[in-house]
Amino acid sequence: MKFPLDLQRLIASRGLLTALCSLLSLVSFAAVGPLQLASQLASTSTIAVVVERLEIMEYKEAIEGFKEILTLKNLPSRLKIVELEPETENINAGIIGKIQAEQPALILTVGTASSKYVAQHIKDLPIVFSMVLAPGEASLTTENIVGASLDLPAQVQLETLKSVIPHLKRVGVIYHPPENQELMRQAEAAAGELGFLLKAYPVKTAKEIPELVDLHIDVLWIIPDSIVCQPVILKRILLSSLRERIPVMGFSRSFANSGALLAVSCDYKDIGRQAGELAARILQGEAYSRLKISVPRSTKLYLNQLVADRMGINIPKKILENAAEVLGK
Repeated sequence: MKFPLDLQRLIASRGLLTALCSLLSLVSFAAVGPLQLASQLASTSTIAVVVERLEIMEYKEAIEGFKEILTLKNLPSRLKIVELEPETENINAGIIGKIQAEQPALILTVGTASSKYVAQHIKDLPIVFSMVLAPGEASLTTENIVGASLDLPAQVQLETLKSVIPHLKRVGVIYHPPENQELMRQAEAAAGELGFLLKAYPVKTAKEIPELVDLHIDVLWIIPDSIVCQPVILKRILLSSLRERIPVMGFSRSFANSGALLAVSCDYKDIGRQAGELAARILQGEAYSRLKISVPRSTKLYLNQLVADRMGINIPKKILENAAEVLGK
């Protein structure tokens, strides 16, 4: 006797008698509620997750946060994770073609590079991005795209800095205008409200980056910037910071671990949750016109006690207690 493929697999795993009992129970269930069964089967959505480098821990955290929300919202989903290959167009084109052929209910992109690539090549499927800086500049503003950005408001970052160093008067920031002009506008307004001067230094190339000692500032604020955030330049800045005793505020734990006094970081798992909330609304049929790109709502503070001691900075006890991590104890 030739059984259907699914039943063959069931027989192989459970034996003929158990398999037939399982089949009869399904038939019995279908007789009682076939529409309910069909509804349950149809409710499982396939979601393509596109990421360039899955080994990045922050990306994994975001994906976990995304899955957490779908479970919380009772939206059964099958996540199919695919990795793009950097600078390998033929492989990536094949991945895009396969996604389009499979027609998933939704695409989750993780990271700026994968988000830009998918947005350029897929226009007819809903896309929710996550872990992206400056989505407008990445051209992630078309009508089939929404997502959770990493654009931490300047007000939040500078308020945290003020809480760590209450008496600061001059904060310096070096930036590339095409990338961060809007952030600088926000920062100037926030600095005025907080009672200190923001000294902004626009640069076009790495050669224009001034020496830290020439800035005459109390703190250097490092923001995500393609000119400033090159490994060689960051190493030079952090070494100069320790030598000149001018503290640095960065934007990820790695800064505090490498010699910055503090770092204000997004909660990456919560970024994934925010993307999950947007995806849930799409899967539930909400119109795109009602959805907006989200900004981080949760942050983590990392402090380096060794650097604080070296620079003679007394961090308030309450701030130390509330930090996500205090390094260099």
